Amino acid sequence: MCKRIIESTYIFIKELFERVNRRPLVIPAILAFTSSSLSFVSRNSFCLTVFSILIELLIILVLAICSKEYKRTLMYFLVILLCFSSIRFRYINKKISYDFKSYNATVIEVSLLLDGTHKCTVDIDNIGKSIISTEEDVQLGDRVTFIGELCEPNCSRNPGEFDYKNFLEQKGIFICVENPKILSICHSSNVFIITANEISSFIFKIKTYMIDTVGKGYDELTKGLVASICLGDKSLVDNEVVDYFSSANCSHILAVSGSHFSSYLMLLPVITDIFFKEKRGKSAIYIAICFAISILTGWTDSVSRALCMSLCSYFSRDSYSGMALAAIVMIVGNPFCSLSIGFRMSFAACLSIKVFSYEIQKRFKSKCNYKRFLNPFIILISSQIGLMLFWVETNYRIGLIHILVSLLATFIASVACISFFPSILISSFFPLISPVSICCNLLYKLLRKCCLFSNLAICSAGLEQYLVIALLLFGIIKLLPSCAIKKTMMKPISLVLISCILLNIGEVVLGPDAKIIFIDVGQGDSCLVLSKDKCALIDTGTEDYGTSTVLPLLDFYGISKLDYLYISHWDEDHSGSTNVLIESNRVRKIIVSSPNEKVINQDLVELVTNEPSISLSKSITISYIQPNIIFDNANDNSMVLRVSCNDVDILFTGDISIKAETALIESNLLPECEIVKIAHHGSSGSTSDDFLDRVKPEFAVISVGANNRYGHPADTTLERLESFDVSYYSTSQNGAIIVTISGNRFSVSSFREANIRWPLQQVL
Repeated sequence: MCKRIIESTYIFIKELFERVNRRPLVIPAILAFTSSSLSFVSRNSFCLTVFSILIELLIILVLAICSKEYKRTLMYFLVILLCFSSIRFRYINKKISYDFKSYNATVIEVSLLLDGTHKCTVDIDNIGKSIISTEEDVQLGDRVTFIGELCEPNCSRNPGEFDYKNFLEQKGIFICVENPKILSICHSSNVFIITANEISSFIFKIKTYMIDTVGKGYDELTKGLVASICLGDKSLVDNEVVDYFSSANCSHILAVSGSHFSSYLMLLPVITDIFFKEKRGKSAIYIAICFAISILTGWTDSVSRALCMSLCSYFSRDSYSGMALAAIVMIVGNPFCSLSIGFRMSFAACLSIKVFSYEIQKRFKSKCNYKRFLNPFIILISSQIGLMLFWVETNYRIGLIHILVSLLATFIASVACISFFPSILISSFFPLISPVSICCNLLYKLLRKCCLFSNLAICSAGLEQYLVIALLLFGIIKLLPSCAIKKTMMKPISLVLISCILLNIGEVVLGPDAKIIFIDVGQGDSCLVLSKDKCALIDTGTEDYGTSTVLPLLDFYGISKLDYLYISHWDEDHSGSTNVLIESNRVRKIIVSSPNEKVINQDLVELVTNEPSISLSKSITISYIQPNIIFDNANDNSMVLRVSCNDVDILFTGDISIKAETALIESNLLPECEIVKIAHHGSSGSTSDDFLDRVKPEFAVISVGANNRYGHPADTTLERLESFDVSYYSTSQNGAIIVTISGNRFSVSSFREANIRWPLQQVL
């Protein structure tokens, strides 16, 4: 059986290589992508640089042996060299002064948003590119002097959190400016730049007119959605609306992408067939409209990508070669774009449309005469098949509701884009009758309702997702009629499916018994306790971190509902996100030491004294430790918890002071623990010598915000930890702290350190 599968896979790869070899641009496109990615990953490491060069030379050697066309192999080598050197020359690791001072820069890109602000990309003299936002009248080509503090972009500090640093790096930006204030602006006297600014101002007026026209009679929310979905301007969209789209895994709809671009062009062939008979006229109109749409939608990276692919596909007889040419042009123009998930998703969607749409059309050909009407729907479904491969990277949970909502939302967004320009004409004569506004309003109401069911997931993040994706692909290909795709892909997909099943079984059997994640919530506390059966969250951090950090982290680990939520005490930095979690329908039971009227659902609340010990699994227990003393200070009444997994104990101390620690010691309630969460963010009034002597921890975790006004953690506390030979981690320095327990062994790791380094760097 295994031998047959291996042989079939080998034949499939051989046939695939033969097909690819007949298209000379495909391999250079693949090489351009791999070389730009490898060169970027290895930019800071000599070992990785050598390693990436060896990989690329090995690829060239294999291609030379297989193809036996050495002229073409030379072209492959030149492509790799071009992409590799482009990254090297563009990325220069310069020493940056982090002082607050003035800088001179040239504005190289500017976007006037509908809320009146200017979003500018500036080239700072002798430093590099950065992004600043200002309300000043800044134009392309201006020389500006501003004051601010240069810093590195913030990387994600918790699992599932948005990685702003990675986002900027995809644009070739490696520095940020904090609190920029423009001191002077010197407008350029260049005729071409002045003309470009006038055109930009004219385009802004057109966009404003369009939004005001189609949104006449509608609220600001609908206008903001129209501006975002149809024109790519999210400045009018509230954060609450963005959260609705994110919860439904439809964030991509709020940014103009390839699907939006295709929707605009969907009716174009019909229009050109009516008014133009000659091919030249059709081509000219197609090019003009493509560029017009690109200009109106802000000409972002995703729009540029869509434009390039549309033009290449339109004029190329071979769509595969057209896509390959588009990839080469985009990577050479901006080598950093290969790191973008949007780049990969665009090509995956196009390939999926090319592979599957024809086969799906054949299935309906004999049954339906409305082929032209069905084509847009078939293209939509085909693109979603290719995008399945990226669910693991974009969606941390997969459920039936996510799949259906994503398809429906994408369809509504496509209809909105198709009807955008007709809506301008209709709304000019008949206000309130705006198809695009109706679609956007419907989309908002749909996603708002679906958020109530967004936690209904088939599987969690990780290997389970790969299994579900493999099953879906297996089923889709199985349902197709007998065709070349089915014959060539069924066996490799079967192999992937079997591998996913075996890996999932291995994860269940060999996976860790528990994971404890000390979440970085700034100047606050929050910790997630995971077992194979149940989970619990100890404290929530402030309200701001509920939406931005805690909920994405729960999604990352595939947690639809918390079995238990412990609130140590009711300070804002420990309980602020309680209602956020309740409103998201993510909590089954809340355990508190004292009741509080602020909780919006009192039915979930239960006193800890009623259930002092809870088992999350056979090996994990959460126990309540507290002397029968009521202190005057609310911090001293904090819940003290002990999490036990096999022979590993972790102590959570809330915000107790030395007074409460002494009471616990005298009551002989404190056990020896391997790990302790330091009380009150490492203040000098906690973590006494007697406490450390009694608990005898090996590791300590300090949950604290960077540069906080309280001076936490105190130097005296750190000195005490060092004197007792206790290794400590701080969330302000290390990000989330992850404790993994397997049997009687445990390991402590820092999410930030693991996230800064690429996986390949960790190996070398």
